[in-house]
Amino acid sequence: MSNTTRHWPVITAMIVVVHLVPLTLFAAGERETAEAPERNISVMMSSNRYRDAYRTMFEKIGADHDIAMDLQVIPDEQFDNLIKTKLATREVPDIFLINAPEYYDAVKVEENIVDLTDQPWVSRLTNPGMVTDSSGRIWAMPETSGSFFGAAYYNKDVLNRLGITDPQPKTYAEFIAILERIKAADSDVVPLFMSDRDNWTTQIFMAVGYSYALDDRTEEVYGAIMDNELKFQDVPEFEGILNDYLTLIERELVNPDHLSATYDDAIAAVASGRAAMIYNGEWVIVITPRETLARWDERIADHMATIGKPGW
Repeated sequence: MSNTTRHWPVITAMIVVVHLVPLTLFAAGERETAEAPERNISVMMSSNRYRDAYRTMFEKIGADHDIAMDLQVIPDEQFDNLIKTKLATREVPDIFLINAPEYYDAVKVEENIVDLTDQPWVSRLTNPGMVTDSSGRIWAMPETSGSFFGAAYYNKDVLNRLGITDPQPKTYAEFIAILERIKAADSDVVPLFMSDRDNWTTQIFMAVGYSYALDDRTEEVYGAIMDNELKFQDVPEFEGILNDYLTLIERELVNPDHLSATYDDAIAAVASGRAAMIYNGEWVIVITPRETLARWDERIADHMATIGKPGW
């Protein structure tokens, strides 16, 4: 099995929605000229994507262009279903943020979304292929881009206090042993904080683990699943990773309230030292809101490190 740490490209993009509503001018009494309707633009995003900078940016756009900007921030666990419902009822916002091109099919871009292929900024994209569909069209404007690095991100201060320095387990059993050691050393510290209320965080462990377990067979197995030649339950490596995940819960190495805990709860717990680590992506370090980590005066990276591959 390869020991290479893996990165997955992730693109967050802004989608512009087609509204099938004709532009209508309304007469006001006996006046001979029509007044243009008030211009409103609604923007929807999940709570995990929200940053204070968005509100500042939209307020500036509104003031500069005489536009009423309506920013809607939706709880993570509701966002996907809400977008699909709004698309079906034609009550969708003008712009919403999703991962592209993964969500192109889910939101039925050819029916619902504005084709942005001919926009002037497209020629300035460094990697346009990352947001291009199979027919060569672009339906979303990239907003952020990064290489997804799924790993166990831990508070170095906590582990150093407990006598654990630069943990790099070579097997999953060694990873579990590190968590057991944390639990034994300080019962007030949660070894691994889970935030399953925000279900996008739940799947990260499996998404990373599956690829490590499959190793060189990753493309072959996923291709067979996509072609309906194979089912998830037919892949023993998937079952193994799920059992690894269950082990964390069965051995009480996670927070008891993991089903109701959120991503923000997880970040706060690790920052305060109430938890030793979380399993998530590199945004834990690079875009975690500073107000959440106000107790750290220096760079966040000075206090965080990763176990890139927990023994798989």
